[in-house]
Amino acid sequence: MPTRAPARRHDPDLIESLLSARDRDGTSLARLAVESGIPCGTLSYWSWRRRQRSAATRPAFAEMVVREEVIPGKACVGQRQADARLAIANVVKGLVYG
Repeated sequence: MPTRAPARRHDPDLIESLLSARDRDGTSLARLAVESGIPCGTLSYWSWRRRQRSAATRPAFAEMVVREEVIPGKACVGQRQADARLAIANVVKGLVYG
């Protein structure tokens, strides 16, 4: 029965420095794999893990503060409500599609 090759461990600090250089230089994972000798799949996995950690530290929502001010000619309550709805729609669109 064939034995399985031992798993290679890569230094997390080395991987992080390679991925940081990749972000800075715009190098593809394939080229980085050839240059570093680390399999492309391994670099891809570490890149994914890095994005997951980054996403976990970002806030899940954006706080919006509505400021009321009277604008000549737009002082009615209905107009302010319509302006607020439009502002909220633009913020949501920016979060979803931005």
